[in-house]
Amino acid sequence: MLIGIVLAALAALMRSERQFGIRTAWAVALVGLVFAVLSNSSTWAGPATLVYGIALLAAALLGADGARARVAEQSFGWRQPVAALVAFAAAAGPLLVAAGWMIRGADGPLERRDPVQVPAFVAEESGTRDQARTLVLDSESSAHVGYMLVRGSGARLGDAELAAADGENTKLDKIVANLVAGSGADQADQLGAFAVRYVLVHKGAPREVTRVLDATPGLSRLSEQNGSALWRIDRQVSRAAVVAAGSGAGEPQPVAAGPVEIHTTIPSGAEGRVLRLADSADDGWTATLDGKPLTATTVDGWAQGFELPAGGGKLDVTHDDPIGHSAWLWAQGFLALVLVVMALPGRRRDIDDDLPEEPVVPAEAMAGEGRRARRLRAQAEADAEEAGQQGEFPAPPSEPPAAAIPQQQSYGEWDTPGYSGAEYGNYGGQQYPAGGAYDQAYQADPYQGGQYDPYAYGGQSPTAAYDPSYDQTYQQGYDGTYDPAQQHPHGSERPDGSQQ
Repeated sequence: MLIGIVLAALAALMRSERQFGIRTAWAVALVGLVFAVLSNSSTWAGPATLVYGIALLAAALLGADGARARVAEQSFGWRQPVAALVAFAAAAGPLLVAAGWMIRGADGPLERRDPVQVPAFVAEESGTRDQARTLVLDSESSAHVGYMLVRGSGARLGDAELAAADGENTKLDKIVANLVAGSGADQADQLGAFAVRYVLVHKGAPREVTRVLDATPGLSRLSEQNGSALWRIDRQVSRAAVVAAGSGAGEPQPVAAGPVEIHTTIPSGAEGRVLRLADSADDGWTATLDGKPLTATTVDGWAQGFELPAGGGKLDVTHDDPIGHSAWLWAQGFLALVLVVMALPGRRRDIDDDLPEEPVVPAEAMAGEGRRARRLRAQAEADAEEAGQQGEFPAPPSEPPAAAIPQQQSYGEWDTPGYSGAEYGNYGGQQYPAGGAYDQAYQADPYQGGQYDPYAYGGQSPTAAYDPSYDQTYQQGYDGTYDPAQQHPHGSERPDGSQQ
């Protein structure tokens, strides 16, 4: 069912990016697989298998990052169907396994059995004020016998770890060994000190064990069902009792108790009595009588006890877990909370830098605009507020002013018949009028920075003032010797360079 995760991790090796992380995850996965195979024959391979699975998940996740965009960029081919099948297998496998566990439970190292390990009436009686217990024997031969001391309906998840943490109880080991061997000692009283009221032998135990228990004084056989046999101890037992000082001072007085703590009222009694608990001595036990702390002591070399005064009162007995155990539980709760917070979906506040730059969105909302336009407009308004512009966009820069063009005379002034150069006089039979029409220089010409020579020929100054006394007409005609048909030395060009 987990083949999809393996295929996704293998597909990650085909990615060109993040090769270091993917190969590191695969290396960790292979090391975890090797340790799981080696430890499977002798110990539990759970931790190594967990490391192997987490490493494969890491490789698959690194390979799947951005896979949708990479597949979409390529043309449709075999990659798209294969990627879809791998993704479906990777997601459906764990979901189907989890659904199977929820419906029928997990198989393999764990096996579902009846949670009630003792008969129903025994489990019901163990919840009374005496908090009686049951000794469960399970053995395949009389030479090796296993036992378990349970309360209520039977052992629960975690009881084995707690028992291993408390260590072995050599006193109880010796009592069980003598009971099965049939040593003839008063086994019933010794079991009563551990608040044992019933002895249950599971199916499959040797017949020698049942015969020895039948012959043990103080044990009475009650029933046999489905191959399991049950015996009862013929004496009063309780988890907590008040024991008088000295040996043989009378029967212990039972005290109402709970599974762990005790909150009850005890009567007055003789001096030197002791409150005895059928639990191992531990520094975590504390007791008070009417609010006054009691002195802790050890009874019978292993049981927890407290010295009681002669007067009675309100008795409170509690047990505090070690600081290390409490700190570890709080740390586990904190880590679980951090894991839940990290799994919550987050909100991206940054803008994808891979996208091309967008034009500036106007401050006013426009009909039909999308979410990206609204987001960019909101960002532009925020930037404007931070810059102190209050949402106004800066004015575009003005163009530089054009250079001033000097004013020129219109062409009509140049074409007047009164204008003429000093060289031509009355050209074409026309005469210049007298009276000083040109008695001053051309000062209206803005380009006149010096002497103006219209044809740059002859070297005469055209700016010389016109002499009004020169009132004779220009009567000189063409030279008779001039033949227009004769070619000019310069061709058909005039001396000024113009064409004839």
